[in-house]
Amino acid sequence: MTALYIIVGILLFIFLLLMIPVSFRFRYDGEPELILQYLFVRIKLVPPKEKSEKQKNESEKSEKPKEKKPEKKENNLKKLYKKRGLDGLFEILSDVISIIKDTSSKLIKHIVIKKLKIDLLIVGEDAGDTAMKYGYICSALYPVVSFIDSNMKLKKKQIDIEPGFTEKETKIFAETKVSIRPWFALGTIISAALRGIKLILGIKKDMEV
Repeated sequence: MTALYIIVGILLFIFLLLMIPVSFRFRYDGEPELILQYLFVRIKLVPPKEKSEKQKNESEKSEKPKEKKPEKKENNLKKLYKKRGLDGLFEILSDVISIIKDTSSKLIKHIVIKKLKIDLLIVGEDAGDTAMKYGYICSALYPVVSFIDSNMKLKKKQIDIEPGFTEKETKIFAETKVSIRPWFALGTIISAALRGIKLILGIKKDMEV
């Protein structure tokens, strides 16, 4: 009975850990910066830390000499085309797109954008070019923000786009903080992986016939 309580306790602890959100903070102010945060752990993903001279020397030593490339075998895609034909390839492509679409739509529902801030000062070669670039960027950016606002949990947004007719150079500042609970991400990924494995096994079976 004690062992059962321990197992239940461990499972409950893992579940609680998976329910704590993982956050990604992206910032661009001349240089991109991407930070992953979980509980008290912060990892800077971009820019990556530069390797020390010792690490560089060790990595160079560990590099193995290039081996001779084996002879090219018949392309798997060609084999598949011979087995299933063009309709079969399109069917596989449709299944892959369906998996990607379903997975992304499920993930999107669980993504929380705590902050989205974009400040753009658009400067072209002259006033006409500035106006043209300003219109193009507005027409491209605002629909994306509208999609995010409609399909995700966007808590705070601040979008400022201005034409800099009297300025000398374009200025870009962007900052966002996105979070998702690992429990939902893991469930969605496992579901997609199972569908993918089923599809791959079906393809493999056809190629062996």
